[in-house]
Amino acid sequence: MQYIAFRFHFNAPLHLSDSREDLTTAEKVLHSDTIYAAIMQIWAKLGKATWIEEYKNAFHLSSAFPFLEIENKIHYFLPALRFPSNSITNKEDTSSKERKKFKKIRYLEIPLYTNLLHGTSIEYALDNTEGEFYFSHPLDAATRTIVKESITTQTIPRIRKGTAEADPEIFYMQKTYFNNAGFYCLAICDTPEAKQAISIALKTLQYEGFGTDRTVGNGLFTLHIEDNVEIAHPKTTPTHYTNLGIFGTEDGNELQEMIGNQQTEKLSYEIIKRGGWISEPHTTYRKRSIYMFQAGGVWNTTSKLHTTSCVGSIFDLRPDILKGLHPIYRVGRTIFLPISIPS
Repeated sequence: MQYIAFRFHFNAPLHLSDSREDLTTAEKVLHSDTIYAAIMQIWAKLGKATWIEEYKNAFHLSSAFPFLEIENKIHYFLPALRFPSNSITNKEDTSSKERKKFKKIRYLEIPLYTNLLHGTSIEYALDNTEGEFYFSHPLDAATRTIVKESITTQTIPRIRKGTAEADPEIFYMQKTYFNNAGFYCLAICDTPEAKQAISIALKTLQYEGFGTDRTVGNGLFTLHIEDNVEIAHPKTTPTHYTNLGIFGTEDGNELQEMIGNQQTEKLSYEIIKRGGWISEPHTTYRKRSIYMFQAGGVWNTTSKLHTTSCVGSIFDLRPDILKGLHPIYRVGRTIFLPISIPS
C-alpha cells in the first residue's frame, strides 16, 4: 500500500517535552497526537477553524520517526515491533560486544520492517547496524560516520530569570540536532481536500516549529512531501495489527476485541500518559491527562481493522475551568499495519 510521507527537515534544534516536569530529557519521537494538535491549532490561527470539524476524521497520521539522507537517497525507518516471537534474531555464537549492539536497535529500515509484517524473522547482521538503526544493506565506513552524526543530543545549561520572590536559577535543557536527517510521518487522506488542508497547515508550521522554545527559533523545519511511499502488506489474511502512532479508544468492546483472550503471548503494548500545557492564549492551564498506547504495539485482528486501517477515538481534554472554550482535542486515532505471524 502507498502512503503520503510528510518529511520534517529540521534546520534548528528541537526539544520535545516528555511527561517529566523538567527539561533535562526529551522525547525521541514526535507523537502522532502532537502533530494532529499542531495542525488543528494552525488551522485556527489561519482563520480556518471550521476545517477542524470538517476534516478531523478525514485524515490519519502515524507518529513521526527518523529518516536519514545519505548520498541523496532518503532512508525511512519504523520502530521495531514490540514482541520477540517475530522479530530480529541473534546468533548464539555472537560476541558480547555484538549482543550489546543488537539490543540498541530501535528502528528498522522499511524493507526490513516489511519482512516482519510478512512473518519473516530477520537474522542480525552487524554490518547493517549503526547505533539505533538497522539498515537493509551493509554499511561502509563513510556511511557509518554520516549515521553517527545524523541525530545527536546535547544538554545545555540555561538561566531562569529571577523575580521579586525568587532568585535566578540554573536549569538544563536537552536539545536534539539533525544533520542530513529529520522526522517523517505517514498519512492517509480520505479526500484531496483533506490532503490540501493538511499541507497548508504543515507548510505554515515550518515557520512556527514543533516543541519547546519556538519563540527563539527552535523546532523550525523545511517540509517535503512524498506521495508514494510503499509498504507492502501481507497477501495472506493478517493475524495481528500494529499501530504506527498513539492509539486510544473510547469503545471498550473494540479494545477488548483487540486485546482478547487468544494468543495473548503474541500481543504487546505500552501505555503512555499524554497531556501537556494549553497553547496561547491559555498558556497557564494544563490539559486533562489521558493514558493511551505507544506506537509499535501488536494487537489481535478485528473485523473493523479488516475494513479500515485506521481506528481510535478523538478526546476532548478541556479542563473544567475552561468548559466554555472550544474543544481541545487529543487524537487517539492512527494508522495500523497488518501482520501475519506464523502459527
